[in-house]
Amino acid sequence: MYFRPQYYQFDHAAFVRHAFDILAADGSPAAGTFLHTREGIVWREALARGAVAADTDVFAFYHFHHPFRHCGFLSVPKTSAQVTEAQYERAVKFWQWGHRRRAMYHLGIALHMLQDATVPHHAALLGSYFITDPHGHAAYELWLRDKENWREFSVGSGGLYQWTGVHSDPEYGVHETSSTRIYDWIDEASARSFEFSPLINRSENPDYKKNWPEAAVVLVPLMLRLTAGFIHLFCTKVAEESI
Repeated sequence: MYFRPQYYQFDHAAFVRHAFDILAADGSPAAGTFLHTREGIVWREALARGAVAADTDVFAFYHFHHPFRHCGFLSVPKTSAQVTEAQYERAVKFWQWGHRRRAMYHLGIALHMLQDATVPHHAALLGSYFITDPHGHAAYELWLRDKENWREFSVGSGGLYQWTGVHSDPEYGVHETSSTRIYDWIDEASARSFEFSPLINRSENPDYKKNWPEAAVVLVPLMLRLTAGFIHLFCTKVAEESI
């Protein structure tokens, strides 16, 4: 059985809101709509609500994705990459049907999965069981959230909008990622965070806490820039619809 305590959460809503600062700094047209119009502010908050609600709306086991094995936690049938694909498509459909707040809600769930993927434990399939935290997963997320420590590592511009990646592993080989495929947003984030797993895995490294800043200085900017890029991707997709 898998236990997901209340503290076992990122500050997903804050990350979403910060992403709009990045979009604004980068000159994204979507940023102005979401930040400065009454309707856009409502949509933005629906997006933030969806990002938070994913912890209850989506089965906890589905928040994991191994970037080389392409499997999820404890052999469950879905990974967070597949959940993200489904939620993104729902967001597009609801937008096209005119249900804009509902669309933003589902996009927020997808963003939650993307943000989780930048946590090494989600990529390495290292969860917390019952009330224990053997790998330091919950501890790392709590540290980032406590007193908003993540802001120390935040960035204000440079969203990741169009990108490609090549990732290799001695056991699993080489594969490529591209921003044109929704699945690959999770695969890219997971592959890059996976590298830090040995540093902050409590069960492997007794100095794991000392290594948190080393991981966060890379992974927090990655998370925020990917969040901005994913929002931009959606807005580009529905550009024919007036926002």
